[in-house]
Amino acid sequence: MNKQNKPDWNEVIGDWLCQNPDGQWVSFYQKPQPDKIRDMGNSDIHYWSADRGHANTYSFGEVIGDWKETLEKRPSQEENSKESEKYFEVVTQYTMRGKDGKQVEIVVINTNDITQQEELNRFERVIESKLGVPTLVVNIGE
Repeated sequence: MNKQNKPDWNEVIGDWLCQNPDGQWVSFYQKPQPDKIRDMGNSDIHYWSADRGHANTYSFGEVIGDWKETLEKRPSQEENSKESEKYFEVVTQYTMRGKDGKQVEIVVINTNDITQQEELNRFERVIESKLGVPTLVVNIGE
C-alpha cells in the first residue's frame, strides 16, 4: 500500500494537488502557495493556500520528504483529451441556466466502456473540472 495515499488524478477536482504538513491531500483551482498562521500557543501552523481557496480535500497519508515539494499540476489536458477520446463519443452538449442564473453543462455521451456508475461519476468530475462549471454526464450507450 502507498504510504503517501495520494489521490488519483481521475478523482481530483481542480488543477493543482498537494499535501499539507499534517498529511492531508488538498486540491486547488489556481496554484497555491505555502502559508502559515500563528495559533493561540504562538506556534506556526503551515498549510497550502490560494486566493480562490481549495477545491477539495482528500485522504491523509504519510508526508515523505518536504511537504512543500508535493505540489503537482494536473497532467496536460491535451493528454487527458486524447485519452478520453478513446473511450467515448460526445453525442451532444447543452448549456443551461437555473432560476438562480447559475450555468450547468449537460454532456450526452455514447460508450460501452463505462459500465459502472462509479466510473461514470469519476468521468463526470474530470469533465466538470475541465469546463469549470457543474456538469451532468449522461451515457446513452448500452
